[in-house]
Amino acid sequence: MAACIHCGADVTVGSRFCASCGQPATPSGATGLRRPSEASLASGEQRLLETLRAATLGEYEVLGEIGRGGMAIVFLAYDIALERKVAIKLMSPALLLMDPAIQARFKREARTAAALSHPHIIPVYAVKESDDLVYFVMKYIEGRSLEAVIEETGPLPTAAAVTILQQAGGALAYAHRKGVVHRDVKPGNIMLDEAGWVVVSDFGIAKVAQREALTVTGGVVGTPAYMSPEQCQGLDIGGATDQYALGILAYEMLTGRPPFQGETMVNLIYDHCHTPPISITDLRPDCPPDLAAVIMRMLAKQPEDRFPSIEEAVAAAGTVGDSADETRTQLLTFVQQTPSTSEQLIDKFRTPAQPMTPAPPSAAPLTTPAGAPPTAQPTPATAAPIATPPAAPAKRWAFIGVPAAAILAVFGWFMLNGPAEETAPPTRPAEQATMAPAGPTASEVEISPTSVQVPVGGQTALVAVARDSTGQPVVGPLTWESRDPDVASVTDGAVTGLASGSARVVARSGLSSAAVTVEVVAPPPASSAAAGPRPTRVTIDPGTVTIGVGDRAALTGRVLDQRGQSMAGARIAWRSTAPEVASVGSDGQVTGVRAGMATVVGSAAGLSATAQIMVTTAPVAGVDVAPGSVTLRPGESSQLRASVRDDRGGAVTDRAVTWSTSNPAVAQVSPSGLVRGVAAGSARVTAGTDGVTATVAVTVEAAPAAAPAPQPVADPRPLILAEVERYRQAISSADIDRLRDVDPSMSADRQRAWEQFFENVSDLTARFDNVDLDVGGDRATARVSATYEFRAGQSQTQQTTLTIQLRRASGQWRIQSVE
Repeated sequence: MAACIHCGADVTVGSRFCASCGQPATPSGATGLRRPSEASLASGEQRLLETLRAATLGEYEVLGEIGRGGMAIVFLAYDIALERKVAIKLMSPALLLMDPAIQARFKREARTAAALSHPHIIPVYAVKESDDLVYFVMKYIEGRSLEAVIEETGPLPTAAAVTILQQAGGALAYAHRKGVVHRDVKPGNIMLDEAGWVVVSDFGIAKVAQREALTVTGGVVGTPAYMSPEQCQGLDIGGATDQYALGILAYEMLTGRPPFQGETMVNLIYDHCHTPPISITDLRPDCPPDLAAVIMRMLAKQPEDRFPSIEEAVAAAGTVGDSADETRTQLLTFVQQTPSTSEQLIDKFRTPAQPMTPAPPSAAPLTTPAGAPPTAQPTPATAAPIATPPAAPAKRWAFIGVPAAAILAVFGWFMLNGPAEETAPPTRPAEQATMAPAGPTASEVEISPTSVQVPVGGQTALVAVARDSTGQPVVGPLTWESRDPDVASVTDGAVTGLASGSARVVARSGLSSAAVTVEVVAPPPASSAAAGPRPTRVTIDPGTVTIGVGDRAALTGRVLDQRGQSMAGARIAWRSTAPEVASVGSDGQVTGVRAGMATVVGSAAGLSATAQIMVTTAPVAGVDVAPGSVTLRPGESSQLRASVRDDRGGAVTDRAVTWSTSNPAVAQVSPSGLVRGVAAGSARVTAGTDGVTATVAVTVEAAPAAAPAPQPVADPRPLILAEVERYRQAISSADIDRLRDVDPSMSADRQRAWEQFFENVSDLTARFDNVDLDVGGDRATARVSATYEFRAGQSQTQQTTLTIQLRRASGQWRIQSVE
């Protein structure tokens, strides 16, 4: 063994990293070396912030840290050009020291997230790197994590939980259609923004389909409390893994705790693979049974036993009684319970002038494992009895392939290798000193293209889209302004070059705005005019198109010269600002994808023009329901599925289907199409939308004749009490093997505690008084008042209360756990 040169902990010879502090270890056997002081760590953290500010100088004003994890640190920043708040996710430089290949994983996170465009997935704006840093810029979500909400409020109202489940499930379903599996769905990666909408973040360990996944040697990818059985076992995973994690998240929202709370990662993995979760209705009696059944199916151990897709799982969860407005009010209440993080930082870091050393973290209190023996130590005769400390709360682990403590290495790295000269943080211009709050309709504005060149006398078109806090386009007027009107003018997005130079063009919606730089270039000299016509403008005909979903329309683009004549052979490049609404081919053919608005841009020779595309919903021609008939018995259920089609047989996916039954006394149906038999008879279940319906015949058969009454079952209490007595005798024997035989659930920590106790005491006697039994089927709970009498230097007596969980298997009662 040798000593870590950073923290002094024992390190096995040949180890590359210290298991205690996570830093690169040099097993030299040296002693007396200490880990960096708190002041040194704070200095390293400040150096990291200054390095980031230097790397982003002129683009972003970095205000301060707002969060960190195993791979990255997140900072709040201000985008100077676009005048908006953003989040900068910075890869921890310590990870590069441990494994340079981790940089590829971090970049892949950015590329993966940037390729996903969905209202409930956080958008990525840019991916950047410098000599010392790798980071990407993403939208800043003003709000709270679901983890913070649950920790503060406990179980959520059912309607709020279902709404969060639907929105998060919709985002994951979209990602799955794009071939991306999140693999780390948990409350900490679910955000509630200031408008009460759900946003899924951190696709950092997502595995893109048909691409070799990067790995970290010896690492476990995911968060054990939310990992699926197949993920725990290192098997191939797919969308069913995210469905399982989403089911755990829903379970926690309804009950206030995840289904499994093992003391160690090994315990958690075992529970995920083998232990059935406690029924939700046992922990939350007011939970609708249909909803509880859906979540329990999402938690099936085998992927094939879960729903075929997250879409079907979310559809089966349906909706509950509260109105949408009431639910939004609840979610907004959760978000508004704490002050704005960004506003606090803006005030704190308005003009950062000197390093700010954070207070050193307080040490976590030491706790004794649940079910540990009393602590034996000599005490004066007048000392109070030794109290057994309470069980430690369940912990959450997050593993990304490196020890969490390795983040400390970033500070030492920057102290040794950071830039020698300090760069003063950028000072915000006076006109940017006050950031206006987001307007009532638009929270951001985007302009495309982001850089433009137009000749003097020429014209080009800019496209601006205002979006609300969910990323959805906002319908409303946009105002345009040229801050250099002598160089370029702008009207409704059409920019005209007036004189050579640069002009700043701004688009505003409410209190939000965005800006681009337009370069106006001089026309060619008069002597070159004979060389031929030059392009000055692009036109698109028609400028406005209305088509249905699945329909097509042709756009005609022309490039005009200075005389207004079409230039033969000029090629136009086409693109759609919302391809999920309307796509466009290289020939200008537009196809309606789903209902909504999109802008098609045609560009050539640095010039562009736009056409507005409105896609209308296809009319519903029919509804198909499967299966076509159902036979049940009272109490049995069957899931019906409805598909909506248009007059050409295409699927219509934006219609809500309503379900009803002709005879609820015989058969009932839930909003998700789950039909349940009530009493013998016949009924018809109807599915409909937009006045089009389809029906299913439901037959409920009479229940079979009751089986003969079972013989009275012997009272199990004597057998349970006998097992509890075996546990008492095992303690009194001071024999750890005997005690472990009675309590097979004993953890390693508890075993060591008992062994130490047995070694330090003599004349041990355990007495159990007031045994209170609660028996239900094959499970029982015994609450025991226990008294321990022993000698440890002198005679001592201690009292405690034990809760013993027992279970019957093969006719025998055995202890499952002791707390």
